Amino acid sequence: MKNDKIFYHIHKCGIHDDEWQIGRVLETTQNEFTKFSLDFAPYIDIYNQTNVPLNDAIEHAQKIKDIPGQIELLSKAKSCINEYQILIRELAFEDIRRKKFKNLPSRYNCIYLCRKDQIDYWKKHLRSQNYVIYKIEIYGEVFKSRDKLLPKPHESYNSICKQADIYWQYNNSKNFKDDEYLYEGKFKILGNN
Repeated sequence: MKNDKIFYHIHKCGIHDDEWQIGRVLETTQNEFTKFSLDFAPYIDIYNQTNVPLNDAIEHAQKIKDIPGQIELLSKAKSCINEYQILIRELAFEDIRRKKFKNLPSRYNCIYLCRKDQIDYWKKHLRSQNYVIYKIEIYGEVFKSRDKLLPKPHESYNSICKQADIYWQYNNSKNFKDDEYLYEGKFKILGNN
């Protein structure tokens, strides 16, 4: 085992937990981050109803002039918009990768990895507090870029595509806390941290 083949993965509990066993060799497939983004639909729970289409909830709130309901709706709408902004970013990044950087791992199908010294950085960026950190060995090449190269949510699609080009061209041997490693292929679970 070479040290450059040892990484850490922050695994969100509740997603394929039965597969994540020490000693097992797994292979990457479409990751849950991408699956969630591609399957996301703007349904919300509001006005004592569940799975209300966002547009229907907006129309209802406008008709009844319910200020507390509109405030709640605004908060939920912000979450929906955020999910769509992530989806747009990921679609643009994949489009640029396919056109110009086919040899690099897809953000759709990769596993996200980090070095041991980065674990605290990435834990702070998770939306969940329910996770297990696994030490893994990879068998192929890993792609390194940086979190700071991801575009801001308010950027235009054209700007996102330009930023994607910069992200995929990243080549720096220095280590930064916000480095992100993308890997596609087989890997072995060595332990949990």
